[in-house]
Amino acid sequence: MIQGVTTITSSNEAKKDFNGFQNTQSIAEYTHASAAYECTVTQFKNGQMGYLASVGEWMEIINNLDEINKCMSLIDGLDIDKGATSYWTSTQYNYEKAWLVTYNGNEFYPNDERKGVSFYAIRVISQLI
Repeated sequence: MIQGVTTITSSNEAKKDFNGFQNTQSIAEYTHASAAYECTVTQFKNGQMGYLASVGEWMEIINNLDEINKCMSLIDGLDIDKGATSYWTSTQYNYEKAWLVTYNGNEFYPNDERKGVSFYAIRVISQLI
């Protein structure tokens, strides 16, 4: 287990995890060979550093996806890709798995966080403040 990262095996409880920033920091300190680390080396135009969203944060993103993508187009940002099979989250499932979420939000499931599977996407997000 990576200390400082929310670890949940219940899908209902995973939806309540909004600790993406802290999860990402803890994962990045533990290993630089991770999706979370890649997010921490991204700096946005507002000066904020990126992080990997938790399951709860991803559920909010998906519930507001059309509005978010409209706003992204106003600032020449990239839409969240509806074609991606799954996105990594920063929420741990157990010592060897993390949660993945599908774009439509109807499915999220644990998968092996240590496998380099190319069709699992990452999306860097930033705190607004």
